Amino acid sequence: MLEKMSKVGGSISTSKYPVADALARICSVSMGLEWRCRHELVCRSLLRCLLEHNATRFVLSPWIAACAAECSDSVLHTMWRALLRHNLVAEDVALQDGDDVEWQIEDPAQQLVELLAEEGKLRVCRMTCGFVKLLLADDKLKELLVESRWYLIRDCMVRAFKHASSDWSSSLMADWLERRRKLRLDGAGNDGTFKELVDFLVCSTMKLSVKKPDWFVKHVLSFVLSPQCHAAEQEPALRAIIRDYTPFVFGGVDPQWLEQSSRYSGSSESYSTPCVATKDLDAVGSQSAQLVRSKIELIIGMLVATDARTSALFLDIWSEAWTDKRTTLSWGYVHALVCVTIQGTIESRSDLGQKLQSFTTQVCQSHFRYLSRFLVEVETHDEVAAKFSEVLNLLFSSTHRTAEALLQEVLGAFAGLEENCALEASTIVGNAISLCVGNCGGGGVNISVKRSAVPNLPAEHGRLTDSSTSPSTSTTNIHLLTMLKTLASITNDAGEFVRRVLSSGRVVRLLAGLLNSGRRRQRQEMILDVMNAVAMSDAVVQNSRDWARQNVTQEIIHCAYTGPATLTRKAITVLQNLFCRCSNGMQTMFWAVLQQCTKLWCGREEDRNGEKTDVTSDNYYGRADTFAELVKAMVITLPVCVVRDVLHFMEQKLASCSSGKTRMNLFLLLLLRKLVVCKLGCGMLLPAMQLAVCPLAPPTLDQIRLIQLQLLKALCARLLAIRHRPMTSESPSGFDADWMRYENLVCNERLQSELRSMAKVERRATDRVHFKLERITCSRASEVLAQNILAFTRQLEKQARPLDNDGCRMRRKKSRLIRPNT
Repeated sequence: MLEKMSKVGGSISTSKYPVADALARICSVSMGLEWRCRHELVCRSLLRCLLEHNATRFVLSPWIAACAAECSDSVLHTMWRALLRHNLVAEDVALQDGDDVEWQIEDPAQQLVELLAEEGKLRVCRMTCGFVKLLLADDKLKELLVESRWYLIRDCMVRAFKHASSDWSSSLMADWLERRRKLRLDGAGNDGTFKELVDFLVCSTMKLSVKKPDWFVKHVLSFVLSPQCHAAEQEPALRAIIRDYTPFVFGGVDPQWLEQSSRYSGSSESYSTPCVATKDLDAVGSQSAQLVRSKIELIIGMLVATDARTSALFLDIWSEAWTDKRTTLSWGYVHALVCVTIQGTIESRSDLGQKLQSFTTQVCQSHFRYLSRFLVEVETHDEVAAKFSEVLNLLFSSTHRTAEALLQEVLGAFAGLEENCALEASTIVGNAISLCVGNCGGGGVNISVKRSAVPNLPAEHGRLTDSSTSPSTSTTNIHLLTMLKTLASITNDAGEFVRRVLSSGRVVRLLAGLLNSGRRRQRQEMILDVMNAVAMSDAVVQNSRDWARQNVTQEIIHCAYTGPATLTRKAITVLQNLFCRCSNGMQTMFWAVLQQCTKLWCGREEDRNGEKTDVTSDNYYGRADTFAELVKAMVITLPVCVVRDVLHFMEQKLASCSSGKTRMNLFLLLLLRKLVVCKLGCGMLLPAMQLAVCPLAPPTLDQIRLIQLQLLKALCARLLAIRHRPMTSESPSGFDADWMRYENLVCNERLQSELRSMAKVERRATDRVHFKLERITCSRASEVLAQNILAFTRQLEKQARPLDNDGCRMRRKKSRLIRPNT
């Protein structure tokens, strides 16, 4: 049959000849143990017949490859021995097979090449895997082939570990270890170690390490982590892998080392420890760094799938190796580890997840403290700044719970720097915060970032795109602000450094600009929390001018003016804390608050959305009263000369209201009412008081008129208190004269008439002047206040002190009238 097929010409394949296909399928028939030997004998006979007739043109190679792909390992071993016999010394006993006679194969070396090529066309590796298994099972054969530098060793090893499954490689290595254990028990010489096997595999697969670098993890590491590797052998094997094969496990093998090592065809004598491509791994965004990340992701996935004891053992050995003070890790390893840790591959609350987070935190602590030393050097400044910026952008934009702890370690590396380095570090962190926080506000927030500190930015000067519309982005933004608040609240070195960065002018302006951008309430609350955390620290003292800028104050006030009550309270707290600590910008900040509040409650201003504010609403009144209390607390801490300027400012604004240019200012009335009860110089308040209460507001503005009446009542109460105060000779000469003018203001006939109209009372019968009163419609509260003020004025008239002939008011002392000292 073979002779007839050969005469036809062309290759004899299973697709052309049904009989060839039938015989190939017979080789794959699985039988019971009693029939297995007979079946293998049939398969060996078939392969021998085909190989001995496969001469000259090798037309039977496709058929042989198809049959070999279905045969058992025992049959394949016999075939390989027969093919390799003519490539080695004939009398070598290692190749003798007692159950078989010598096969008469023509040109076995070329037949091997043809068979491997046909196997490649079939996209299988069964025959190749049979050779690798034979090679590792027969130490003498392996020694002979390695010494002869047989070129097909590398090709077969690469093909087997490239295409075969991890189950096959695990079985291969398990059998190898089992034979070594038997040798150890029998005391038959050197039993070898697992590291020797790994050395041979690595040396024989150098080409594969370039094209498919994850083969080592897929086959070698996965076996060591599997139950097939005995527990007693796991720890030394893992230590050897982490210590000697770090580039193969995590990536970053030096190409030059691979090229040099690949020349030795798997010779264990020529093997050297693999080198790491440090220069390539240290480059930010390099291809090698991306490869390392994918390798670590693969490893973490394997640890999740394995048992808890083994995964914990591997992490302990891994952590011990990478946190060793004598080890300097490449940037690519650290960056990849951080990326994988915060992407949530492992459940963070699991034992494995917590061990990984602790390990990553230790690595960050040691690496970034080491890296910060090179920030001051000119040669390495840009490279180090880029690395810090890369990891800061990564952590600031992460929502993983570990990101905050890692950020503390990165920022803690800056805390101990000298002053010249600390300024540069603040710029780097400030730029990273600006870039991430700026994304929270969409296109309305302008930022400017140095390219030297943060590479690959969308624009050096410009507007950020609106990224806050999606729910996921909104969650990220809130998490970022929460993280900043937490970092600014901690009391360690990292927290102090963060507070200094958040107090820098650029970040302060960004937070202020973002405060009212988009009007997102939750984000506004978080920004105010961040500001307050900084405002309560000493960092504000060093950068008080930036916090006291007019635009920053205006944004905070506008947020309080337009937002709900919770925002108002938070904004007021921020302003109070800032005012207490902004020593250099205290007056600047005060005037910004006073002017902005006066502007917002002048009765003509519209908010930024063009919506008119309801002047009569309780919310509107409550906010005005809250800010009046804030400004009053600020005023009483200012020097007297500044207080005079404040009252003069109020006088000018109230004069504008009295002239009809604007509606009566609610805020100024409330502020003046609060200042009346303070111990301010009485002469300073009079001009503003006259403009505030004369005339009283019309009935249509009952809320304004009610405040005016409250102001008059507070003034009367103070006048009565002054009357009952004991007078001494040390009292200033103008004291009584000032308060006399206040009494004249309260007892003004026009004002008294308006009060009686509201109180609904007629002039007393004793009065000689009679006229008809026009009744004024007012609220019950206004009516009661008017009655109280009238009662106060009657008391003042009863307690009026007599005047001397010159019109000077006398003071009572021991029942005698004494002229005031002049």
